[in-house]
Amino acid sequence: MLDLPDYRTLRQANWDDCWFLSALVGMAHQRPQQLRDYVELLGDGVYRVTFPDCEPQDVRPDEVASGTDSGPWPWARVCEAAAGRFGNLSAPRVFTYGFGIGLLTGRSRTGYLNVTGMGFAPVYRAWSRRAWFQDLLEEQAGRRLMVLGGTDGRFRKPVHGWISPQHCYAVLGYDRGADRVHVRDPRGGDPPAERRDAHYGPGEFWLSAAETEDSFCGLSVEAD
Repeated sequence: MLDLPDYRTLRQANWDDCWFLSALVGMAHQRPQQLRDYVELLGDGVYRVTFPDCEPQDVRPDEVASGTDSGPWPWARVCEAAAGRFGNLSAPRVFTYGFGIGLLTGRSRTGYLNVTGMGFAPVYRAWSRRAWFQDLLEEQAGRRLMVLGGTDGRFRKPVHGWISPQHCYAVLGYDRGADRVHVRDPRGGDPPAERRDAHYGPGEFWLSAAETEDSFCGLSVEAD
């Protein structure tokens, strides 16, 4: 049997499919056994991947030239290769970056936009938008897959220079008492030490709820 995938080992090498790899990070973080069960090693470097409600795909990790790395076996690149059978991984997904969530879970997803910088809350919650967002994080983060979509980098920029615009990040959890949104960059890397808790792995950091809304234009959440 294949070992459980370790989300901390996933390292994205290019920009093309951050929307998928962010969802994959969340899946490996929350449900590593389920993710492993999608994959069967057939031998001779061939893996059979069966996503929910999808036909099985026999793939090799070298089918994609993304350079993505993961351990203790190439589960991320194997899943990339299978996902590539269902759509172009390099296609821009400004409004459909939640596609990775749907592919990995078989569930629909709910999308929220924050183009103006006023927050993700619906208009009727404008006067309590921050509390609405914190309620959403408290209810869903760490339980459902959540992917943040970056700002355009021109008209709106992240609040910190070490957060990349036009890039997707995985939401791994939320501590409301400390107001810390646990986020991971699928590229890995080392965010500032003051933004890393002791148990965080490569690419993981925290933002306040306000900083999160001020740094991202889109949010896709796995639906119930």
